[in-house]
Amino acid sequence: MHRLDLGDGAHWFVDLPAQSEHLAGQRVTVEGIRSGFNLLDAERVWTGDSPPPPRPSWLARLRGWWTATDTGVSR
Repeated sequence: MHRLDLGDGAHWFVDLPAQSEHLAGQRVTVEGIRSGFNLLDAERVWTGDSPPPPRPSWLARLRGWWTATDTGVSR
């Protein structure tokens, strides 16, 4: 759980995806879903005010899921 400080003095507590841990301490933009009063479940995080990285296609996400859950059993 990380504290995300905003410019106006407010803050959010955000659970960063594991692949975004290296961004802790940097200026970032976070896209996610509010899950409490000041809790944010981050879906995507990128540096600064740059445009967001492209989302992978649904087919690429499906392939990633399929290979991650493959147990070696032929289908």
